[in-house]
Amino acid sequence: MIHQRLRKHILSILFLCMAIEIHAQNYVDLFSVEYAGTPEVGFDSSDHTTSLKTLQTDLLIPLVVNAKTTVLTGLTYEMNSASFDSNRKREQLHGLTLKLGLHLKHDSIWSGTYFLLPKLASDMQSISNRDFQIGGAVLMKNTRSDHFNYSLGVYANHELFGWFVVPMIGFYYLNPTEKIEIKATLPLMFDVNFNPWNRVKLGFNYKGQVRSYQMNTHTNPKLNPYMAKQSNEIYSYLVYKINRIHLQFGVGHSLGRSYLMYNEKVQWAMPLVYFDDARTSLNSSFQDSWLIKFSSFYRFRL
Repeated sequence: MIHQRLRKHILSILFLCMAIEIHAQNYVDLFSVEYAGTPEVGFDSSDHTTSLKTLQTDLLIPLVVNAKTTVLTGLTYEMNSASFDSNRKREQLHGLTLKLGLHLKHDSIWSGTYFLLPKLASDMQSISNRDFQIGGAVLMKNTRSDHFNYSLGVYANHELFGWFVVPMIGFYYLNPTEKIEIKATLPLMFDVNFNPWNRVKLGFNYKGQVRSYQMNTHTNPKLNPYMAKQSNEIYSYLVYKINRIHLQFGVGHSLGRSYLMYNEKVQWAMPLVYFDDARTSLNSSFQDSWLIKFSSFYRFRL
């Protein structure tokens, strides 16, 4: 009986390994938390300054059905804290996303990950139907070898400014000595890291984000504004491993970062392209700056 239970658990772990790998890497991060902070930065149109603090946590819960099918669920929480205008006090924007998905192994080469992503995003001062968004993602992966694969997909979300659609192309590469790892899902992220010692990794990362949050505390009651966040960050980092716990410290800089408040919408948008965009911002944006990141993640090796 004990041997049967042990074999069942081992088979479940093997099914998990086969089913939930997104980049064909030999690990999956089940939980992560990341904090980033910036020094005081100025606004474009005043002497007022502010600092930006962000927090993001991510939980992934895989539920194995069989060798070809895994149900994926989890939560992502994010918080942004700053004075988003020279005339406004410090406030917080929150996002809570429920992940509902499937990973399907279609054959020996192709697999697909499919997500439905309902989201609550606002300053959380009051909750209404305007605070909710709906999105989804599809990522198809072609495994060429144990060390290389590529992927194609699309992400779409009904942001408060309109539909935002992101075509994605990605790849994963691990060199034969397993010292150099490169993973990308463009235009959202790019990461390259080097493993010089057993417990230490050195790396470089790019991450791009577009988000929107309902603003329920605007001083003009005739407006129904939202905050549009655009964030592009590059940073170098060091990772120290303690068994399955990884501790990461990074230093970098933002590029073209903005937190702009609008009342109008656009027809639809893609990265760097907003169609029929006649919006007028209701606030001034603060400047780009250096940033410091601390993160920790629980990595399950396959």
